[in-house]
Amino acid sequence: MTTHSKENREFKFRIARLHEQEGIRIKALSETFKIPVQTLYGWCKQYREYGEMAFVGCGIHRQKEVELRSLREENARLRKEVAENKKSRKTFAAS
Repeated sequence: MTTHSKENREFKFRIARLHEQEGIRIKALSETFKIPVQTLYGWCKQYREYGEMAFVGCGIHRQKEVELRSLREENARLRKEVAENKKSRKTFAAS
C-alpha cells in the first residue's frame, strides 16, 4: 500500500487506530504508507472527534447531520400542512 488509491474508509480507520490505540508515531506511519504527515494528522483528528462516524466523505452521514436533515424535512412538511389548513379554513369560511 504505497499510494493514495487505498485511502478508503477502512484504510483510514486502520491507520488512525494504529496511531491512537497502538501508539505508532505519525512520522513512522507516513514513511511506511507514503502518506503526507498532515493528511495523517487530519485522519487521526477526525477519528478522535467522531470515532466510528468519522470519514463522512465515504458516504456515511454523522448522526447530527442526519437529525438536521430529518428536522428540516419535518419542518417543510408541517409548513405545508399549516398552509393547507389556512387555505381550507378560508374556503370553509367563505361557504
